[in-house]
Amino acid sequence: MIKHVGRQGDKKVVVIFREVPEETHMALVVYPDQLQQNLHDDLMNAIQSAKGQAAKDLGDAIHGITGTNGQTILNTLHNERFIMFTDGYPWNSWGDPDYCDTVFIIHGSQEIVPPFGNHAYYSEAK
Repeated sequence: MIKHVGRQGDKKVVVIFREVPEETHMALVVYPDQLQQNLHDDLMNAIQSAKGQAAKDLGDAIHGITGTNGQTILNTLHNERFIMFTDGYPWNSWGDPDYCDTVFIIHGSQEIVPPFGNHAYYSEAK
């Protein structure tokens, strides 16, 4: 079994950070199959590397691994994807759908579906 890779329903997820600072009940994940092919390949190669498999948090490893675009993989994920943690009740707007690729991480009702981007639901551990 490869570390840092899991499933949410029928989708493959990669866990970048197992905990988010000051929100220890949340994790930062990426859906690798929804990335551009070169970024997907860079990420999967990093996961399978000795550095990726040795890391407690993959984010620490990919902060120091350069992708094919010349930037670290973590910087590329940060700069090219927008990840929003939300309760699903945005004030006035979900944002600009043309800003960048967006992933909404929604806490609360699984009936809420954002009008654009990808989304996942989370609940606090019991």
